[in-house]
Amino acid sequence: MCIQVYLGADRPLPTIPRPHVTPDTDLVPLKPGTPPIWVQPLDPALNPEPGQPHAKHRMGEPVLDVEALVRQHLNQPYLYYLGSFMDCGCGFGYADAPLTRPEWDDDRVQDSVMWWEAFREATHQLAAYLENVTRDEPVTLLVCWSGEADRPPQRRTEVTPDYFRAPEVSLFPTASELITVVPG
Repeated sequence: MCIQVYLGADRPLPTIPRPHVTPDTDLVPLKPGTPPIWVQPLDPALNPEPGQPHAKHRMGEPVLDVEALVRQHLNQPYLYYLGSFMDCGCGFGYADAPLTRPEWDDDRVQDSVMWWEAFREATHQLAAYLENVTRDEPVTLLVCWSGEADRPPQRRTEVTPDYFRAPEVSLFPTASELITVVPG
C-alpha cells in the first residue's frame, strides 16, 4: 500500500515530468540530473492554459473517478499529483538518521544510508517546490493511503515549507489528512 499526495491550488502551478519507472528500475542511488520528485496534473483537462475554459474531466472513465474523490476534500480549481522517486508519495519522509542494526553487514548499512539519503533529498525537493509555489498564496495537500482518497480527512494542519526540512519528517498518516502549506 502506498502513500498518495494530492495538491490543490487556486492557480496553475509548474509541473515536473514523471520519470518512467518499471519493476526493473534501480530507484537508488538517485541518478544525477533526475529530479527525486515529480508533479503532474491530476487530470490535464483540469489544468487548461490561463484564459481557457475547463474541459470535462477524463479521470477514471469508466471505472474510477479519482478526481471526484479528491475534489471532495480539495476544492481548489487546480489539482495535482505529487510523486517521489518511488513513483508514489512513499519517498516523502525520513528519520533523523539512517536505520541500522548492529547485526547488519557493511553492504546492508550502505544500502540503508543510500535509501535514507534518497528519502531526505526527495522530501527536501518537495520543500523547495512548495516554497516556490506558496510565495503568493497557500496550497493544500491531501495525504492518504492508496484507495482511501474518498475517506474524510481525520487531521488538518498548517505548516510552512520548512516543515519538510525538519530533522525528521513523516508523511505516513494513520488516516487521511489535509495539510495547508502557507508562505514561509
